[in-house]
Amino acid sequence: MANDGGSWRVDVKAVLGLPVPEARGAETSEWMWGDCGKGKIGIHALARFNPARWSEIKPLPDTIALLRVQDGKDQGRPIVLKVPAGVLSAEQHFATVPEAVAHLERIVAEGLDRVERVTIELVVETARKITKKSTQPFRVYGDKLASIDQRLTLPKPAEGGAMTVKVWRMDNPQRVLIGEASVVEAADQDIEIPVMLDGTPSGAVQLCVTSIGTAPAGLSTIADMGDAMMGFRNQLGVLEPDGKNFLARQPLLSRTQSNSFVGECTVVIDSARGLSSKARKPYLVLHLDGHEFMAESFANPLTFKFGIASLQSDLRIYCYDDRAVDRDAALGRIIIPMVDVIWSVGAAPSFSQVCAAVCRQSNISKTYDAHFMPMSNSGDGRKVAGFKDTFTPALKKKARSGLQRADAFGCVRLSIEVHLGEPAKSQLQCYVASIVSEVRQEKTEPQASSTQGGKKDPKREPSALEVFKKLDLGRIDRAVSRIETYFESPSRGIVCWLQAARWHGFAAGIAWCCFCLFGFFPGRFWAWPLYLWTLLLVNGLLVAQQREKCWSSHENMAFPVWNEDVEPESLEEAVAGLAKDVRHIGRVTTALTSTVERLSNAFTFADGVASICCFACAGIAALLLSLLWLFWDLLDPSGVWSWPLLGFSCCLAISWGRGAAPTQGNTDFEKQEEDPLAPLDAFNRVMNCVPDQADLAHRFISTQVQCLQLGHSLSEESPFNANSEGPNKACQRNRR
Repeated sequence: MANDGGSWRVDVKAVLGLPVPEARGAETSEWMWGDCGKGKIGIHALARFNPARWSEIKPLPDTIALLRVQDGKDQGRPIVLKVPAGVLSAEQHFATVPEAVAHLERIVAEGLDRVERVTIELVVETARKITKKSTQPFRVYGDKLASIDQRLTLPKPAEGGAMTVKVWRMDNPQRVLIGEASVVEAADQDIEIPVMLDGTPSGAVQLCVTSIGTAPAGLSTIADMGDAMMGFRNQLGVLEPDGKNFLARQPLLSRTQSNSFVGECTVVIDSARGLSSKARKPYLVLHLDGHEFMAESFANPLTFKFGIASLQSDLRIYCYDDRAVDRDAALGRIIIPMVDVIWSVGAAPSFSQVCAAVCRQSNISKTYDAHFMPMSNSGDGRKVAGFKDTFTPALKKKARSGLQRADAFGCVRLSIEVHLGEPAKSQLQCYVASIVSEVRQEKTEPQASSTQGGKKDPKREPSALEVFKKLDLGRIDRAVSRIETYFESPSRGIVCWLQAARWHGFAAGIAWCCFCLFGFFPGRFWAWPLYLWTLLLVNGLLVAQQREKCWSSHENMAFPVWNEDVEPESLEEAVAGLAKDVRHIGRVTTALTSTVERLSNAFTFADGVASICCFACAGIAALLLSLLWLFWDLLDPSGVWSWPLLGFSCCLAISWGRGAAPTQGNTDFEKQEEDPLAPLDAFNRVMNCVPDQADLAHRFISTQVQCLQLGHSLSEESPFNANSEGPNKACQRNRR
């Protein structure tokens, strides 16, 4: 039967446990003195490229015997070894000859000097033909693990068929089969399959089989050639002792002894699948609080341990392609907040969770199945100190403001276990320790910034281009969008519960009446803070339950994430939106500023008549309020009946007010109510007679600067004359 026209991409990772004869193919080595070329006319950096500096290529036992017979004074000289011998082999540096001899003897004792050339052949049978492809020959040291990292592309087997994996030992002029296995389906993750020979286990092969579409003729061969070139590049990218090899990966960050930690985090990667769809040879870098680990093979579970400096930190996992042109360019990211391990984000509190937060716990664990999300424009930030990678929601009607759904890939199953110190601490203690650490860090950062700022040239003015670059328009746009979303979002907590059903208003009103009739309210004045705390607690519990219900709903997401969920806008709409945002910012600042200034000037006689009017209106309002409270005190001195009725009326008003049907006549009023700045605008219109600071500045210039004082000419004592006495002294002199 013919296949569906697809292909299999096979990444051969490694082999282990192969039966290699004891006496075959001993490993070779060569060496040179590590201090050669350090004389007056020598150049030590170029000594390694001089073939005359290196010894003859010999088996390891011969090299050991040769090093042992060196003179006594040479036994203390540094030495450089290459095992195996060759131009591309990595150099190993040793301080003395005995150290190098001990290293070679350990290789011989462990059987790593027994080397064989092995190749892996993949055979696929389809309805049309049989396809065979083999890896490049590689070296196997005894029965130890041998990394291969080679990729082959083959047609998908016929339905009901399988791919045969054969392991051959290269015996010139023929090959010897030392094991074979079968692969039935593409698992799209690293697997380890046992290799059998005549029914007897003879090792294992680690590989990853990914199902892909049909590639054009010759394209798979070109891809394999490019993959081989990148593999050769990686072989050259072995870190030198000085760590300056530009072909090597970016070095990992290590834990410093000066860091203080509140606990320890253990991360176990159980499996990883689907990574080959984005990376030809994927590897992961795990980052937490300035400490990094690397994961390359996922056939078996991997365990990593980090120190936790703060419970507000995030575990970041980045995926890279070791065969890409830029092997340090991240393809995707997984971000797990540490707080989610302790308390699930968005979950309503339960009694067990509250007890766990207060009481001491030894270990807290949680398992995740996470896929890699698209990268942000900031990248992985591994070269930026204090970098914090976060996810940001998409903006309404802003194209490409969210994440691209098609760029998400793979799936990683990981288990995270948090150990809160030794002896065990509670979560509250760790939070307090994190807050103290943040406060100390904030105190040291201004000192460092002031020290660095002193080196700048105080006379240098920033250019317009520098100012424009520092102006983050996207951040301003997101801030405006957050303000609009906050005011447009529905009510939460007690108000939302009252509006959910009309009987909630009756129930809350009856409960309030009972609370007051039993004498708990108004009660003593000292009990009011406790009532306020209880009200906040009840409101917080209701908000948490409503948030959990909203976040658990898969129909509507709490925040827009993907670009596909955002309705794109045209260029005209984008320009109009930007202008609207600018006007909105100006309107907000103007309304707030005018309101505050008019409130402060209303009772300070900035405008005499307006202040008299304000004092008169305030006096009338105070008198009416006093009479109302007096009448209230006469009818119900203790408030036993008035407070229950007032609370019951408020509950009914909130519960029934939401259900009022809009009419055509009050449409404009409802639109005005939806505007959060409408009350401020109405206040400023009513209080227009009270000047704000802009009006006061206008009145000062028009009366004290513009107008000439009586009895003085412009040339002598004008406000524009520097030698004039000023308007105040001129007025005093005129009065005299």
